[in-house]
Amino acid sequence: METVTLELPNFWATALFYDDTSGFEYEDEKPFQEFCQWMQKHYGTSDPVDMAEDGHFMTYHDAKQFGVLACDVHKYTFIVNNGNPNTSAHNKEKTQCNLNVI
Repeated sequence: METVTLELPNFWATALFYDDTSGFEYEDEKPFQEFCQWMQKHYGTSDPVDMAEDGHFMTYHDAKQFGVLACDVHKYTFIVNNGNPNTSAHNKEKTQCNLNVI
């Protein structure tokens, strides 16, 4: 099983794990959704399976490319293609995070 670990804002944790963006301002929602689309395209998932407990402040983190400024981050681990070896990340067309959460 292939995984990818990214350093992402700690304030994204609730949105990533529970699809709850109710605490986001507009300027938080747009970069988050852009990240989710990018993850779906490149890794076939936007659902993390783990988050490191110890965070730290970082300027150049993995959400910077989506316009997120320096902030406290944690390491989030994702299973590529949700662990399904028969799924191609490039064929995914989901547009929001956690669309497959039950």
